[in-house]
Amino acid sequence: MKEENPVYGEIGIEWIEESRKPDISAKYDYYYVTTIFYGKEKLYEAHPSEDYTACKKNVKSALDKILDKR
Repeated sequence: MKEENPVYGEIGIEWIEESRKPDISAKYDYYYVTTIFYGKEKLYEAHPSEDYTACKKNVKSALDKILDKR
């Protein structure tokens, strides 16, 4: 997505692997991954029935919300 819109590369993303950082991941309310938070606000959580196109659209929407909040 950064290739399609380089401004996404300016967003600082912290990847949290729940098996490696269970103390941090336990602080967030989610069930499925990919899940995107901005602070404690959940902007997107994937669903098993979502296809790649829908997931990508929703991730893009979440990243756009982050850019709007900056």
